[in-house]
Amino acid sequence: MKNHKRNKDFALPGEVAEICGFKPGETLGFRVEKGLLVAAPASMTALQAARAIDALTCLAAEFLGKLKDACGPCEGCPDGCPYEGVYGPEAELSGEIRAEMGIPEGNKLHVEVCDGVAHVTDGGQRHDITDVPPAVRRMLEDIGACAGSLDELMMLDGEVVCHG
Repeated sequence: MKNHKRNKDFALPGEVAEICGFKPGETLGFRVEKGLLVAAPASMTALQAARAIDALTCLAAEFLGKLKDACGPCEGCPDGCPYEGVYGPEAELSGEIRAEMGIPEGNKLHVEVCDGVAHVTDGGQRHDITDVPPAVRRMLEDIGACAGSLDELMMLDGEVVCHG
């Protein structure tokens, strides 16, 4: 998908603009992040920036709460959390080796070590807990969400946990 810059008029319903605190005719800017689009005044005062930070923080807290509810509480694994310190993939393979092994690009790998030899196979899923940004993982851990359930939700690849 190409990025195109176009100057177009964009009209918000009056009640939406009022809730947002946008002034009539105010130019909006769009902040784009992976999986998110935010409309805000193109130029902001310190107060507007502070209010934007507050609104985004409240939204982040809401999403964290919904994700924690979906994961359930951490009940403490008997031998300690197996996900503690797991922030990256177990192994990486070049595209050439993946093709030779029949492992689709993007699929997670499973590694099993026996007698000092690593056996790498297709993990069978595209996402797992290692795809969750470390800062988000730490926040979820801090509020007591179960990392194992989070891993399971990630592997379901499409399970809806937030509505509206």
